[in-house]
Amino acid sequence: MKILAKITSRERPEQLKCAISDLMLYADSPKDIIISLSLDLDDAQTIQALGSIQSTYRLNIDLGQRTTKIGAINRGVFKDDWSILVNLSDDQRAVKQGWDTVIKNAMPPDLDGSLWFPDGIQPRINTMEIVGRKYYE
Repeated sequence: MKILAKITSRERPEQLKCAISDLMLYADSPKDIIISLSLDLDDAQTIQALGSIQSTYRLNIDLGQRTTKIGAINRGVFKDDWSILVNLSDDQRAVKQGWDTVIKNAMPPDLDGSLWFPDGIQPRINTMEIVGRKYYE
């Protein structure tokens, strides 16, 4: 079961590198994680830093005109074969070993679900949407 980690970022390449590194470091099955970045064409700072990030990780990069965060999240999402979509920002981190296994085990088998896990900062707002493919479609 593949997880698409869709990361939006703007002008924070160092945070983006850390976010990607932590996702892969704490994953039980890094080979099942697809990292997809949504970047704006006018974000020269992050685009310039991509070389060093790509030398370490295989990334899918979706460049486009700056719109809304939702537009950035949805940009290029169907380019990859995934079962679960995890929407992240460059300031969000994986902090628990096996985060990917926890998500896979919580998702309904038919992938028609939306998951919520507290982010450790506030207990009421879903800050990291996690959805199955069927739910997303």
